[in-house]
Amino acid sequence: PHPRGYKVKYEDQLCATYVSAVFIKLGWADIVPPECGAMQLYRNMEALGRAVLDKKRVPEAGDLIFFGNGSTVSRINHVGIVVVTAGDFIQVIEVNYGDAVGYHLIQVDYHEIRGYGLPNYRKAGNCGITPE
Repeated sequence: PHPRGYKVKYEDQLCATYVSAVFIKLGWADIVPPECGAMQLYRNMEALGRAVLDKKRVPEAGDLIFFGNGSTVSRINHVGIVVVTAGDFIQVIEVNYGDAVGYHLIQVDYHEIRGYGLPNYRKAGNCGITPE
């Protein structure tokens, strides 16, 4: 399956496409509905009741983390997956500059964080992931 029913193009947001591909590959597209745009991916999580527009939240491993340059959902322009939170730092895996998948370390209160998507791993089944 492809987000929105079409083949992803290079001009699509690869960050959201990557996150979607991870959940499609895991067979969990029902807990993170695929999308190739960060803002729409946030809206998909919101439609499931699994979005939190709170930049001060301390995330957990497996959360989606949304970034933007404004204070509203309409300004969300990037997404990654939280790998771990340790102290004041969050490690994120994402497609970032240079269109490469990699790890990024940011502070918990990083000014571009807009909110989080909280996949319902319990619904997906506990495949080695601690359910919420």
